[in-house]
Amino acid sequence: ILKKTGNNDLDKVIFKNCSNAFIESALSIIKVKEHRISKRKNISSSAMFGRQLRFFFRVLYSSFLLKFSKNNLRHDDQKIDSLYFTRFPLHFDNGSEDSIYGKIKHPNSAYLVSIMTDGIHQSFYGKKFLTTIAKLNKINTPFILLDSFLSLSDIFKSFIYYLRFKSLLHFRLVKKDLFFEGIKLNEYIFYELSYSFMRLARQLMYVRPILDIMEITRPKEFHYYLFEFSFGRLFSAFLSSNYPQIKRIGYQHGPISRRKLLFFLSKNEINFESNDLLNCVPTPHSIEVEDEFSLSLYAEAGYENLNLMARVPRLESLFDIKRKESKSRNVLIVCGSNDAFFILNFLRSEILASKDTNYIFKLHPRGNNKSVMTALDNFKPSNFEIANKDLAYYLEFISEVYVTYSSVGVEAMKIGIPVRLIDLPNLIQESPIKDLPENKFLIQ
Repeated sequence: ILKKTGNNDLDKVIFKNCSNAFIESALSIIKVKEHRISKRKNISSSAMFGRQLRFFFRVLYSSFLLKFSKNNLRHDDQKIDSLYFTRFPLHFDNGSEDSIYGKIKHPNSAYLVSIMTDGIHQSFYGKKFLTTIAKLNKINTPFILLDSFLSLSDIFKSFIYYLRFKSLLHFRLVKKDLFFEGIKLNEYIFYELSYSFMRLARQLMYVRPILDIMEITRPKEFHYYLFEFSFGRLFSAFLSSNYPQIKRIGYQHGPISRRKLLFFLSKNEINFESNDLLNCVPTPHSIEVEDEFSLSLYAEAGYENLNLMARVPRLESLFDIKRKESKSRNVLIVCGSNDAFFILNFLRSEILASKDTNYIFKLHPRGNNKSVMTALDNFKPSNFEIANKDLAYYLEFISEVYVTYSSVGVEAMKIGIPVRLIDLPNLIQESPIKDLPENKFLIQ
């Protein structure tokens, strides 16, 4: 902002469709006589509370239905050597095995499955929850349903945790002004803490069920991905504190980049021997990594005991794609979970001007696509279409792929498809393609 304004005094600033956090930060560094807000883009504290209340009610209702269903999912007498944590059906692309682990070959192994999870990346409740369990029962690998161990007490305690977190945030943390290099960040930090506390309370609901399952099964190994994220760290923390003898094996679940700061640890955070969870971050004892580049980044991020995977199950389907030559130029635009509307606006003029190129717009299957779908109702050029088939179908004939941060960009590069990285204004580019020498991921 200061670069654009030359640090000069301004007569008037109009904020349109900006969040309260952005407005607060901008006004803390620019000199302006008058400002006007035409439209706010904000999630209120009451709206976030409503989302949380709805989540716990749905979990309570789903748990009630499960107790009275005929499904026997506890397997209390089962002794297991290796437990593989997974979310169903999110990573079960073929319906029978988790795409991160591939086929489990170890004897006495089982999936530890969550369907409800923390409601962030997948949500199945009520009758839909029971229907998903019926699908889960058809997989060949033994499993234990983590959700079936939830009790009324677990759900109620977690909601109380949330109320305590919310009280802490509103009555203690918001009273101090917070600045970084002169920029006021109160609203940004308030939102981040609000969202983190909402998610943390949901995840704490699973603490007792996790410990009960470990006590029952006594596994020698626990395999899990998302160890860099809060859900994975929940397992790391409680296993390291209560069952340090269980070997924790982490798996990379997608591309890593230098700008995904949540992957990175400080030099003093890792300590396998310490139970000081306030100052030390528990991590897996070893980590299975997909490629040499990712291995170097995980090492840079502070992780130890990194192993290069002999095969990467989630990428094996790429080798089945048979590339075909196409006489026309076809561009596949792959959206992330929350940037489809911005990508459309960014590329609108190019699409209208490039009549000799066919543009195929691929929405994220779990994305927030409401605003972009409204915009697409009024945007129907002849060389533009919305993708309605699996990604593999388009990768057979596509000429080029456009992405922001989607992992499809890396996957396309692996099979020799040119990729254009779209840098949207005011957003940090998280794609690892930004870090790569050209053609680093090409399969030879």
